[in-house]
Amino acid sequence: MIKVFRLIVITILFFTVNIFAQNITVTAGTDTTDYLVGDYITFTIRAEYDEGIKISPPTLTDNIEPLEVIKVLPVSFEGEKGIQQFNYIISGYDSARVVIPPIPITYFIGNSSEPQTVNTNEVEIFIHTLPVNPQADIKDVKEPLRISIDWFFWLMVIIIILLLSLLAYFLYKKFKKPVEESREIRRVPPMPYHRVALKALDNLKAKKLWQQGKVKEFHSELTGIIRKYFEDRYHFNSLEMTSAETMKVINRVMDNQKMIDTTNKFLNNADMVKFAKFVPLPTVNEEMMKQAYEIVLKTKPDDEIQNGVRSV
Repeated sequence: MIKVFRLIVITILFFTVNIFAQNITVTAGTDTTDYLVGDYITFTIRAEYDEGIKISPPTLTDNIEPLEVIKVLPVSFEGEKGIQQFNYIISGYDSARVVIPPIPITYFIGNSSEPQTVNTNEVEIFIHTLPVNPQADIKDVKEPLRISIDWFFWLMVIIIILLLSLLAYFLYKKFKKPVEESREIRRVPPMPYHRVALKALDNLKAKKLWQQGKVKEFHSELTGIIRKYFEDRYHFNSLEMTSAETMKVINRVMDNQKMIDTTNKFLNNADMVKFAKFVPLPTVNEEMMKQAYEIVLKTKPDDEIQNGVRSV
């Protein structure tokens, strides 16, 4: 009788653990295992997880020495399942066997603010140079290609080129326009997207729209700036989504629970003004402007190259 009772208790505990368990699996890998010095290496971390789990993007800088991170690629999602893939371009400049250690992945379960950690597998790669024999003669890596020359063919090509050149020169002399003063065009490096958003917020603040009674226009421009920032920062079409759709993505990609809550409150207040004809108090307008600055400043990447310009 006691054995039967123990069996029942163990069975109940087993099913209870399975019902409330939150499963997450992370794997790491490269596109191959052998590289030459300086080759670009595609390194991928793939996470598969149950609904209700939010993952923070991992940071490789402190984990992959002697390798270096060349570029952080956009995060990709697969279908409606909980599959998220982080992609990186890395490289090594010394010939060696390199073991990339397990990368810790931080995640949160439900609305809990207590971080959990799961590690990827380690990844082994080999970086080497071309083999060199110091006793051998110096020669090309590949023998020069020898092409038989068809003199008649090349003579005809030269004649045709000369005729076309003469024709081009004649047309140029006949139809050329007066020389215009040349202008030197200096290209300004693209501004990092968080600075673009902050500048747009400064301009909107200077307009003083809500102080002039243009409350709806103020909230429309304000949310437009933040949605455009989300598109550049997290690579999804926030401007074409509803607030609920935007928050669904933000909950997956943003690793700061406080800022997730601030963003949700910010979008809800804006929707009330734009769609429910709610007239907010001046303090609400000021608070939303403050929230917009806070969202940009506290979610911008700490160290990321954007379009060739390092974020600062």
